[in-house]
Amino acid sequence: MRPNYEVLVGNLTISSAQNEDLEELEVKAGMDTPADNFTAILAADSDVGGELKIHDSITVKLGYESELEPSFCGTIDRIEAGVTSLRVLGLGQTGKLLNHRLNQIYLNQTAGEIVKDLCHRCRVPTGEVHDGITLASFVVTEDLPAYEYARGLAERSGFDFYSTPEGNMTFARYKPKHVEDLEYGLNVLSIESARVSRPRAVKVFGESPSSVRGVATKHWLTKNMVEGSAGRGQAVVYVDSAVRDKDTADAVARSRLRHIEHTIHVTVSTIGDPYVKAGDAVRLKGFNHKLLEGEFKVETVEQSLNRQFGYTTRISCSREA
Repeated sequence: MRPNYEVLVGNLTISSAQNEDLEELEVKAGMDTPADNFTAILAADSDVGGELKIHDSITVKLGYESELEPSFCGTIDRIEAGVTSLRVLGLGQTGKLLNHRLNQIYLNQTAGEIVKDLCHRCRVPTGEVHDGITLASFVVTEDLPAYEYARGLAERSGFDFYSTPEGNMTFARYKPKHVEDLEYGLNVLSIESARVSRPRAVKVFGESPSSVRGVATKHWLTKNMVEGSAGRGQAVVYVDSAVRDKDTADAVARSRLRHIEHTIHVTVSTIGDPYVKAGDAVRLKGFNHKLLEGEFKVETVEQSLNRQFGYTTRISCSREA
């Protein structure tokens, strides 16, 4: 089958069926990068080059023949003109959260409710957003981008926070809806793996001592130290001003411990695969080493299409030891 693509930029369409302007295309999307990114290299004499503008919308579909899958949704962030080519760079929806700062106080709301409001204020569409932990109060200031607060709420809740290829923000616990098989000698081009050590426990301290009776109580200052923990052994310690009671501290500690339990990390390069997305799972087949056994969580997917190497996909994934 022949690799195919369709790039919609503003009101323009770049595709193999309509023109031969595209020389190279790369898309990186997932959880490991703050904003999904897009790079396209066009011929310098491209008819569409002069019509491109900063902040034009971009959607990318990749696949084979007429079977195309969404791969990216965002806007043009930068245009670079050279002697022989035109380089177009784009950022995904989280770019808006990275570029937006605001001052806001939230009282007795779930992490999901706060993330929805942050996305709404930044004009970022949301998809699957779950509640997560409930916080007595949560303060957002202009000191950090809105993205940092949303990402922090995800870590406290044990959730992932990322954009889908359609451009909708996901704020939910990992629960793959699609499992892709990657097999040695069939579609895997290369593979790298590593196992890292991790702390056995996590402790969370509220920055200010407060009531220890749970999130439903009034949070007057007391002399009681708010401390939560999960696991046993040498602990990583977090000080968190959003934590005001022991129930929340324990919940955050459990979430942060789950976040660091994935200690086997694998990067797989495959023949172009438009179906695997961040939040999916992959099964590795045909490998003898135990590090490569089991089901892995897909964290980042990089798609590359060019005339020299064709269509390839690079998948970063992990699992618990």
